[in-house]
Amino acid sequence: MKKKLLFIFVLFSIFFQNATMAQDLSWVRQIGNQQTDEAEALAVDDNGNSYSIGVAQSYTYDLDPTPNGTQIINNLSTPFSPFRDIYLIKLDRNGNYVWGKTFGDLKSGQYAYHIKIGSDGNIYLFLQTSQFVNNEISYYYTIVKLSANGNELSRTRIKNNGSFFIYNFDVDNQNNFIISGWFVNPKTIEINNTPVKFESQNNIGLYILKLDNSGNFIWKKIFDDPGSSDIKIQTKADGNIIAILNNYNQGNYTSTVFNINTNNANVIWEKKLLQQSENTFHIDKKGNIIIAGTNNVYQGAIDVDPSPNVVNTSAQKFVLWLDSNGNYLDVKEYFVAQFSADFQIWKIESDFQNNIYVAGAFAGKVDADPSANSFFLENPNGSIQYGSGYVIKFDSNRNFEKAYMFISNYRSLVKDIQIKNKNIYVLGDFNWNCDFDPGPATYSLSSLNGGIVTTSDGFVLRLSPCDPSKPEGDENQLFCASQNATVSNLVPNFSEIQWYDSLTNGNILSGNTNLEDGKTYYASQISNNCETERLAVKVTITNVPAPPTETKSPSFCKKQNATLGEIQVTGQNLKWYDTYMSASVLPSTTLLEDNKVYYVSQTVACESDRTPILVHVYDTPTPVGNNDVQFCSNELAKLANLDITGTSLKWYDAPSNGNILPETTLLQNNTYYVTQTLNNCESELFAVKVKIDEIQVPIADSPQQFCIQKNAKISDIQIDGQNIKWYEGSSSTNSLSESTSLENGITYYASQTINTCESDRIPVTINILEATAGDCHHLVNDLPYSKFFTPNGDGFNDTWTIDPDYLAPNSSIRIFDRYGKLIKELGLNNSWDGTYIGNPEPASDYWFTATRINGTEFRGHFSLKR
Repeated sequence: MKKKLLFIFVLFSIFFQNATMAQDLSWVRQIGNQQTDEAEALAVDDNGNSYSIGVAQSYTYDLDPTPNGTQIINNLSTPFSPFRDIYLIKLDRNGNYVWGKTFGDLKSGQYAYHIKIGSDGNIYLFLQTSQFVNNEISYYYTIVKLSANGNELSRTRIKNNGSFFIYNFDVDNQNNFIISGWFVNPKTIEINNTPVKFESQNNIGLYILKLDNSGNFIWKKIFDDPGSSDIKIQTKADGNIIAILNNYNQGNYTSTVFNINTNNANVIWEKKLLQQSENTFHIDKKGNIIIAGTNNVYQGAIDVDPSPNVVNTSAQKFVLWLDSNGNYLDVKEYFVAQFSADFQIWKIESDFQNNIYVAGAFAGKVDADPSANSFFLENPNGSIQYGSGYVIKFDSNRNFEKAYMFISNYRSLVKDIQIKNKNIYVLGDFNWNCDFDPGPATYSLSSLNGGIVTTSDGFVLRLSPCDPSKPEGDENQLFCASQNATVSNLVPNFSEIQWYDSLTNGNILSGNTNLEDGKTYYASQISNNCETERLAVKVTITNVPAPPTETKSPSFCKKQNATLGEIQVTGQNLKWYDTYMSASVLPSTTLLEDNKVYYVSQTVACESDRTPILVHVYDTPTPVGNNDVQFCSNELAKLANLDITGTSLKWYDAPSNGNILPETTLLQNNTYYVTQTLNNCESELFAVKVKIDEIQVPIADSPQQFCIQKNAKISDIQIDGQNIKWYEGSSSTNSLSESTSLENGITYYASQTINTCESDRIPVTINILEATAGDCHHLVNDLPYSKFFTPNGDGFNDTWTIDPDYLAPNSSIRIFDRYGKLIKELGLNNSWDGTYIGNPEPASDYWFTATRINGTEFRGHFSLKR
């Protein structure tokens, strides 16, 4: 696929006037097949291994992008279309295929967004994956954590239920996840089994979300600005977050730069930039914020200084420098409209020396040098419709240094760029033919498949310097004595590095040469037959520090939700582990478990042995007892009368933030809350509902009169109430039988009992009248009796009799039918049930004879009704 050496003279004269600044193409790899296949993002580790992610829509494609390698992936295995298979490819620094992986069950509706390398050396991918669940396709924003050898370590998924979007992702210095995006209308998103509410005063809200390395929710921040369109994020070296929010409201553009505290999401400072929008940004090695901006005033000027000072520019595109506090430093202007050009900046990056690289795509003609000098980028194929990829480099003083272009006859686009050890790694897409060698030579690849121009392929390449400057690395490196470190442990240490025992000349050292304390070693880099100056590295070898010591036996209450960070241990740079030998470090936010041993080390240059720490997390149960209790009002019950079993009980008057009540508190109709305390841990509240029954005294007239001949008893007193009890005094404890004979002039006391609660007592005074007094004299001659009865078993008037108080002692009642037949003879205190020899008598009138108390006979009749 070599291309004719066309336009060499033009390219050379445009791009390579200074040969000492040349970047040589080391290798380029093409990713894709017959359909549209796109590379999306790139990460490079300290050893120069590159990790590329993208999406392949071809029916089949080769995951191994090297010329001779083959690892075919078949997208036809899914029934859904169009195909979108996510790939991750690892190449070593020489472009050799190491391994590749694909993600997602369905290979449809999937997107690759970002890739990061954490401080733990692991790889973090931010993707949208799909899964077929319950006869429908479900989409998930997915964070995949992999080791450097490609083993998947964890996966965090956030279901995309619609109108919830995530577009930006970063990993901070503690390997926490920082995410930003936007949502429409209030909604609750499930994050690692935690429901998180997203609400905005407007229909659309922007947000920043922080999760720990296990995907657990830490905090969120909502931005309610009306008209907000997007928010971009990047973490700083101190863990705090720079966010840039673009806003368009009522014809006005505003970009706001926020510095956000990573611990609590509070804004530390914010800066506003008016009538402009920011496309991307980067934080360099000095903490400066470098922004790619667009002028939104047509043929007008805007102020790019967020302070009260004014720095105007009328350039259509610009690169703006702010310092770490958001103060204006510099601006580089691109007047792209001058040549009817399009100029897009997709990525900004910095290297170890803080040189700055700007990358993207352009169409037409662009002056890459924003100074008074000129350095034009112009595709020799003419102003192709979809533009060409480019890279522009500024030195650490923000001076333009050089520019590269990747010449395509249809389209090329640089999406990502990384710099390691002075090597430039570039990732993007191209269509048709593209020359990837920015030097005077040519290395051309083609994406044409069946003559179709619009299908694209991804690419990743490395440009290597012929640069005499020394390789990157710390000039002071520490090792543990127990490590028995050798030259192979020094950094940098990849295939192009060579170590010596002196600054000039000297002996080449093999990788297994033992390091010596206090000695200086020297490294150079050999690439394309160029050897650099030597980096001097002084080696310090230290002994392993003592294990950390426990300052207080760790015991916690469960409702404290205590974490590893709350255990009091003496030591520096503590690391926590699950076991004595486990390699994975536990985050300090890990929730503690009861009766579990955690292991902690300290690092002072070297990591110490691990100290086992036994943790107790006490989960005190609630006290035990009846939760629904009744008392009688006259009991005057107190909290102490509640039958609750527990230790060190505490009573409260509310379920939260209540007052502590003494046990002598009189009970009312209310709910009381009690806890118990064991091992200095107070339990959750146990609620006890108390009801106080107020029982009224029974109703009775006083005094009440009875005739002496009635021989009245307590049961004859007229009183209205339930479960009546009679007493001889207002405070006596022994109750009287209902058969107790009443005495003249005596006051009796009655209570009623409802639901086991006895009322107060009502006094009733009794007067016994002589037989000849008042209304009692007629009782001597009269005989009161019932004129009818109804023996139907309903409990009312089922029997017939005469009160024996009106009858002569030892007398009887004789009952006859209307024919004079004796039906029944009743003794005193007996009654007739309307039967004769066990058989029911008919309804009729019946006659009786009885002897009155004065000894005279009385005849009468009554009716039996059925």
